Amino acid sequence: MQRDQYLDNINHITRLLTDGAVILCPTDTIWGLSCNAMDSQAVEKIYDIKKRDRNKPFILLVDNLARLRQYATDIHPRIETLISFYNQPLTIIHKASSELPANLPDQTGHIAIRVCKHPLIQDIIQQLERPLVSTSANLEGQATPRLYHEIADVIKDQVQYSCQSYRSSNEASNESTIVRYTKDGELIFLR
Repeated sequence: MQRDQYLDNINHITRLLTDGAVILCPTDTIWGLSCNAMDSQAVEKIYDIKKRDRNKPFILLVDNLARLRQYATDIHPRIETLISFYNQPLTIIHKASSELPANLPDQTGHIAIRVCKHPLIQDIIQQLERPLVSTSANLEGQATPRLYHEIADVIKDQVQYSCQSYRSSNEASNESTIVRYTKDGELIFLR
């Protein structure tokens, strides 16, 4: 699907996100619940929708390395190279920058961030000029829906917008690989 052929209006979505909305959207992995990451009240809405423990932080989605550098600190150059060339969705745990709201990093000050290569999400982030929070579109402890039609109505009924694009896709994706890295840039695989 070409970027100008979405079933969704990017300007409308970004206005909703700016106003604190929670949306359902496709990503480069699975369908997710998302909001403007810089809106701590919207982040709290996602915790409430999922009935998720507040000690379990969410993943951030960014559209490029420049935005990653804005919200993560001490990124090893080897990691930037890996992100640029790795073909599968890769979520990396970084030291969070002070620009992020306090309810996003974990207790140690770290945050999981993925440079999302999904064209719709990239366009939304570029228009919003902020990262998105992303988490699977399910209640805590329930099966992760991989396709739109697998998302429970209890989730769909609590969001302010559900993206129209990619709903009919039958290509189920897996969750991303999650890694942490050492000071030397060596990877530790967590999932």
